[in-house]
Amino acid sequence: MPGSVDYTRHQAYTTIDHALDQIIEDPEPSIPPDSFPPTDSGVRTPRTQSGRSGNSRRTKGTRTDVTEISRTEDSLGTPGGSESTLERSTTSVEQRHTDHKGGRRHIIHEKIITHETRGNGQPSSRHHTIVITDPESSARRERRRAEREAQQARRAERELQREQRRERRERSEARKAHSRDLERVIAALQSQARSRSSSRRSPITPTTRSATGFEEFEQLKNALTESERDLQDLRTKFREMSDRLELESKRADAAERRHKEYTQQLRIAEAARKKAETEASRESEESSRLKIIYETARSQQEHIQQELDALQQERDEAEQLAADARSKARRFQEELLVTKAREAGRKEGRREARRHHKHHRHEKEKSRREDHREGSARTADAPNRYRECRLR
Repeated sequence: MPGSVDYTRHQAYTTIDHALDQIIEDPEPSIPPDSFPPTDSGVRTPRTQSGRSGNSRRTKGTRTDVTEISRTEDSLGTPGGSESTLERSTTSVEQRHTDHKGGRRHIIHEKIITHETRGNGQPSSRHHTIVITDPESSARRERRRAEREAQQARRAERELQREQRRERRERSEARKAHSRDLERVIAALQSQARSRSSSRRSPITPTTRSATGFEEFEQLKNALTESERDLQDLRTKFREMSDRLELESKRADAAERRHKEYTQQLRIAEAARKKAETEASRESEESSRLKIIYETARSQQEHIQQELDALQQERDEAEQLAADARSKARRFQEELLVTKAREAGRKEGRREARRHHKHHRHEKEKSRREDHREGSARTADAPNRYRECRLR
């Protein structure tokens, strides 16, 4: 019976190990720092929700976090309660749901951590972990960075366009001012020509004509000097604006290239996000399948444990019956020994009685023969004794 119980227990361990080996095994350092140790038994499902309440208004960037944590622990041991055969299995399931109102994204963080401790030469501990993390975190960060850089590029482009419009206005104003100066000079020259022709016809003295022409010439000279000065300033400003325009054009080209690069990165990140979503859905299906496998293995473990308990109970009953049979056999053996001793004593007593009776009869027969011999001798010696008596 003990051998069959040990064989059934070994078969139970083999079935459970085969089912659990299909689950992803991670080393111990992969356990996150906020993971809980397998110390509490039972099932606990605390819920933690952050954000505004249902009655308050929610803005566009409201984020709702719901955390579900489930802990289950199974402990197995022998009826004697030996510490060396203690078996403990702990399963921890953590689900975290994140919901963004703007994009209506739904992200699930799920962790299944199984700790198992066994005795009787089994592994001291076993750790099975299924972790589904946020697959969109890196893609979302890249997308936000690309959006920020694209926004900066658009802002720089708008600033460049404003600078270009301002430069065009300044150039048009400079051209208008220059054309006005040229018109003034042309008007002055025309007025001077008209004044000369009228002076030829008018009776003005040469002194008056020369003085008037000199004043007009000075005015024209001053106007031309001022126009040249303004033209030089405008040329200087135009060169500065040209250099600045070239610099801003280079910056705009660089910003455009960066914008194209960021757009390309955004497309790549979007493709990676879709791929991550596909992988996450596949991992979720795999997690569901592994959950089913785990539940099946656990039900098999419970069934095998029930069989082990039944076999253990049968073993205990058989051991009790064997102990009762041994005690009865011992009692029967003692009674048999007592009976044999009594029978041997009776036989020895009979032999001793026969021996004593035989010896007593032999002694009696011997004494009878001696008495007979003495009587016969006495009878034979009687005449002699009578004769001797008479002689005396």
